[in-house]
Amino acid sequence: MIFWEGDGELPPEATMLFDRALTQVYCTEDVAVLLMAVAQRIMETRVSI
Repeated sequence: MIFWEGDGELPPEATMLFDRALTQVYCTEDVAVLLMAVAQRIMETRVSI
């Protein structure tokens, strides 16, 4: 995960990086569901810095 808190010019964002081989094991829909679950979990447990 790469988190950008944002500043006066750019809004906050997060980018998920994963190994390309993941799509050789799982179909695209499964990868999308997995990444959504990870994102939701992070948003539920995030802590302000």
